[in-house]
Amino acid sequence: MKQIDNIPVSPDVFHLATPEKRQYLVVEDGNLPVSPAKPLSTKTQAQKKDALTLIAESMSEAELQDNIVDMAQRFGWMVHGERPARTKDGQWRTPVQGDAGWPDLVLARYTKAKGFQLLIIELKSEKGTITAEQMEWLRVLEGAKVWRPLDWLDGTIEEKLR
Repeated sequence: MKQIDNIPVSPDVFHLATPEKRQYLVVEDGNLPVSPAKPLSTKTQAQKKDALTLIAESMSEAELQDNIVDMAQRFGWMVHGERPARTKDGQWRTPVQGDAGWPDLVLARYTKAKGFQLLIIELKSEKGTITAEQMEWLRVLEGAKVWRPLDWLDGTIEEKLR
């Protein structure tokens, strides 16, 4: 979804929706929208954006990572990610050899249409901050990105993974 204002649905679902709900829907034929929804008022757009922001702020980095890994694998990406584990004394640790701050995900795939693709992604919650070590890796790894829950909700991540 490139627009967060329109929810793609099949023609059957569109016709079952109440007139009030139809303003938020767009009928799709395959992947192509064929019946755009009524434009939302500025007030309604602001309310919807506020709702997305609330949803994004409630999504943890771990939930975001789970969603991205699932989608990436469905789209044929190989995925590498590391997660901290709890030690016997109750502390959380991520065993790493080398410099701290390495990004959360590395995604790779090869397709005939697009050739070799590599994505290096640092994940953050909506209000999460990047450490100095993470910033250094992002600086050195040209093209590395930071993705947040709003990027998931507005379709940015799906667009990059397709």
